[in-house]
Amino acid sequence: MYRSIFTKIFLKRTLFACIVVIAIALLSFVAMRSYIHWTESSYYGEIVEITNEGFLVKETETIVRTVFLTEHTLIKRGRHSLNNGLNVGDKVIIIGSPDGAGRIEAKLIRLIGDRGQDQ
Repeated sequence: MYRSIFTKIFLKRTLFACIVVIAIALLSFVAMRSYIHWTESSYYGEIVEITNEGFLVKETETIVRTVFLTEHTLIKRGRHSLNNGLNVGDKVIIIGSPDGAGRIEAKLIRLIGDRGQDQ
């Protein structure tokens, strides 16, 4: 009788421990995937050249990325949307996805800097 009680307790604890380990592993996987997605699709830098399709953004001294705009790209400074607010020298955060050619298709561009510039 005592043996069956201890066996039931042991099985319950083992099952609980397995569920906890699986939950922790699942949460870690989801968090890691979200972090990787965030780092792969967010870019920060200074606009160094405006082109017909978009612009070039300089992230570091050695990394310059090509960003292209679509009709769905939003350009914002603070809460306000801008129609033609991009200039060489602006600091921007770009949310977008790289295409097959290594260019970034911008979904959202947020200008960073002086609030007084757009007023």
